[in-house]
Amino acid sequence: MTPTSNVPAGAPLEAAGEYEGVAGQRPWYARIGVALLTTALALVLTALLLPYLHRSIFLFLFVAVGVSAWYGGLRAGILAA
Repeated sequence: MTPTSNVPAGAPLEAAGEYEGVAGQRPWYARIGVALLTTALALVLTALLLPYLHRSIFLFLFVAVGVSAWYGGLRAGILAA
């Protein structure tokens, strides 16, 4: 199989122009809004289900940070953390 681009093997994807970043394509207010909403939802779910979450009270917060970082990038993930 031959490579389809002239970028040497091992070069970062940015050099090939194939990666623009997902977070940069979304407006800042959407990224921050998703981070705040997922964190608020995680806190509400944790408060409601606290009697059933004996040892894993941070479960929903870990998910909120992951979703925020996936949707909004590093800054939104740090905000959710």
